[in-house]
Amino acid sequence: MINLLSNIDKKILSAEDVLQNFILFNLASSFREIDKELLFYRKNTNSILASNEITQIQQNIQAHDEAIAIIQNLAQENKNLFNEKITKLFIYQLEICKQYIFLNLLRVQNRLTIRDKIQYFYKKRHKIKRILYRIFGMIYT
Repeated sequence: MINLLSNIDKKILSAEDVLQNFILFNLASSFREIDKELLFYRKNTNSILASNEITQIQQNIQAHDEAIAIIQNLAQENKNLFNEKITKLFIYQLEICKQYIFLNLLRVQNRLTIRDKIQYFYKKRHKIKRILYRIFGMIYT
């Protein structure tokens, strides 16, 4: 099943971990929550996600579109291997991330509307809640 990703002929610039986890989640027979963090992300100022250059932000949006298309194609071509709910969850998460990146593009281009600014504010608020949850174990909604 891991060989399914070997058919991809494009270089994946972003969301490669999402594609890997999509495969792994579908391989799993069950899930279990643990109270310890196993993976710590560090801020990478050279990351494509941290860039404020318009062309790189646009490339990142395109990379997310490509990741969504790869997941959709894998699920469509291998219906017996991929859970439909997991597929929808991963696509939904990529779409949300892509929306945040698009808001950043509008911010860099100074094209944010009032509605966009509210969305951008709630994105930051949600990120702060996630950090608080990780640090203090607080539940966020």
